[in-house]
Amino acid sequence: MTNPFHTHCPAACAEIEQGTDGRWIIRPDAPAHAGGNQWFSLCVGLDATSQALECAIHWLPINAEVAGEYPDNHNFATVLDRCCFLDHGDGRWQRLEKVELIPEGACLRLPSGGPGRRLAVGMPVAPEDLHTVLDLAQASPHAQVRRLGHARRGSPVWALTVSEGDRAQGSIVVQSLQHAQEWGGLRAHAALIGHLLSPAGAALRRRWRWLCYPATNADGLYQGWRGDPMVVDGLNPNRDWGTFTLNEVRLVAEDMLGCLRAGPALAHVVDLHMGWNHRQHPGSAVGVAAPDGDLGPIRPWHQGFAEDLIRRSAFSDGQWEIHRRGRPTFPAWLHGEIGFHGQTLELSRHHWPSADGGWEPPSQAREEAFGIALAESLDAYLSDQAHPALTPNR
Repeated sequence: MTNPFHTHCPAACAEIEQGTDGRWIIRPDAPAHAGGNQWFSLCVGLDATSQALECAIHWLPINAEVAGEYPDNHNFATVLDRCCFLDHGDGRWQRLEKVELIPEGACLRLPSGGPGRRLAVGMPVAPEDLHTVLDLAQASPHAQVRRLGHARRGSPVWALTVSEGDRAQGSIVVQSLQHAQEWGGLRAHAALIGHLLSPAGAALRRRWRWLCYPATNADGLYQGWRGDPMVVDGLNPNRDWGTFTLNEVRLVAEDMLGCLRAGPALAHVVDLHMGWNHRQHPGSAVGVAAPDGDLGPIRPWHQGFAEDLIRRSAFSDGQWEIHRRGRPTFPAWLHGEIGFHGQTLELSRHHWPSADGGWEPPSQAREEAFGIALAESLDAYLSDQAHPALTPNR
């Protein structure tokens, strides 16, 4: 049988060959800067096939000497069956079911189908997913799409502003995909933008000016199937704020501050991420960066927003926490620049609440629904009470 797989990313991200038993063997490239966690990601296209394809994904060699920051996640053997996705050609990612974990990796079956399909492991997101929402925004009279420049490896860095009229009460900043493997952030962000541009979002775009940065780690999105999409040339975008070794981080920072200086005043900031790789733990939380881990008198406002968001959405297990400042993360940098406490939202990779009170795996539909709920929650909460730490733009 002719190899039905073809490279979907700019450079080959896996070796794929057919074994003697007819099964297709997929060997992903090793991460260039994995920090010891031995995650890998791939995205390949599929030609039309009239029969199902039996496949096996083989592990990378595990380097036990570099346990990294997450020593109990030196590989994702325990969750690989939840990290395999198929786009059937309609642009929507569906989690593959009945993936069998085996000592050397995982076995799965790809159903027959037409052309235009994509198989992804560990990173079900591609530039097409970003450009779908960019095209929607460019066609709308209520959005402005800006290409800020280029990232370290040459990928375009995008920003969007959504608003209608000149009576906005304040500016809301939303950022996502600082880490390209954290696909849920872009999925929710794209749905949020789509909601704002729809008739249902008319009141929200009149009441607020929305500053959207959907893919700060542009190289991770456009080129990240090779190496580790968490980092760029060994640099973590969410540890580069204020340092600005990465051009993409500097571009977003300069655009954001410029827009905020022009007004209206900042109302709130959310940074969308995904929790880490624990099968038994959702890894989701609403986080706030604060000096010495102490929010002082503004703690009730932040906790109130977290509780309101959790109540209005299906936001996993409902944790909220305070992060200490110190590392050059986005929230810490923002607080140092304008004295504003932004919030980090960690979506779960593996656990979301089910209707019967249990748990079920996440899905594209759930992540998109969360994006809409986030827009509505921001509008409702901020309309009732402004952030107590608001300071004049400078």
